[in-house]
Amino acid sequence: MRKITLWGLVLLMPILAAIPAICEDELEKEYYEAMSNHYATPADTMAALLKMNIEKEDMPVVLHVAQTCKTTPSRIAALRERGESWMEIIEGRLASPSVFYFKLMAKIESKTFAPIFAKFKALPQNRWNELVLTDGEIRDMVNLKFIYSYHDFSVFSVMKMRDAGKDFASINNRVKLQKAAMIKEDKKKSQEAARKKKEEGN
Repeated sequence: MRKITLWGLVLLMPILAAIPAICEDELEKEYYEAMSNHYATPADTMAALLKMNIEKEDMPVVLHVAQTCKTTPSRIAALRERGESWMEIIEGRLASPSVFYFKLMAKIESKTFAPIFAKFKALPQNRWNELVLTDGEIRDMVNLKFIYSYHDFSVFSVMKMRDAGKDFASINNRVKLQKAAMIKEDKKKSQEAARKKKEEGN
């Protein structure tokens, strides 16, 4: 998870100022702000991307592909606007579907994500360039990794929310609130433990 430093917040402020002017939905604003910070996207770049004809759940894919393929988000977004699929875009950058994969140790029981991970497991890694993923599968994989990594949250909990039909802006909001509640509860327990230890010492 990327933590916001004071300097990082200063750099992020122009992004946060630009988002409300373009997006009126509060959940979408939180979603864009999270990805702006997670992918360390400059303010002017993010503001320009938000004005392009890119679906909101495709935006993390734009940033992920640009970062992975070492190109600019605007170039990737322009290809997407032209109607290219995500597979066509990564193949054009000499990349393979492996850029969307991440390893999980536990069994995946999600109706949304189990079939995607099964595609990777069906072939040896040196043949992953033969895989064909749909735009929806790529969108799900990138958003899953982005949200659980950014919030340092249970990946399986995020999967369950997606399986329940929640969009990723809503999932990001739920995870943010649940994580804040968890941190608050942990702090309360630590304070209580410290208080009891002090009392026992007396």
